[in-house]
Amino acid sequence: MITMPLKMQEFLDQATHNESLLNTLDEKFPDDFFDWKITIAFYTILHYMNAYLSAEGRGILCKDHWDRNNHLNPNAFESTFPLTEDNWDLYYEMYIKSRLVRYNGIRNKVIAKKKWKQDYNLIEGHFKKLKEFVLDDLNLS
Repeated sequence: MITMPLKMQEFLDQATHNESLLNTLDEKFPDDFFDWKITIAFYTILHYMNAYLSAEGRGILCKDHWDRNNHLNPNAFESTFPLTEDNWDLYYEMYIKSRLVRYNGIRNKVIAKKKWKQDYNLIEGHFKKLKEFVLDDLNLS
């Protein structure tokens, strides 16, 4: 039996909880709510990254996005457990796309929905790769 630091398990539990909602939205609304799907996908991966950073031997608990990004970004001065360049690019693209759907206004709903659908289709692949990376790193795959 693998014992995990309590906080790491809490992050994994939250990621699983969020992923369940994402899967439900995908099943029940395959052609809608892409802005929410992007947001949920990012925050699910965020919790997986928190689990990665808080794992035994790392023990990092991030207070905000800036802090987390500094720990994960391979090009950051204060990077402690950086992702590979490829994984960082995937994570950062998810971060940016989630910010765009959350904070940018909608001028044309039809165009926004089409763009968000394209973005969501793209980040679905990012999601799978990053989740696999974390679970492999934590010996949970």
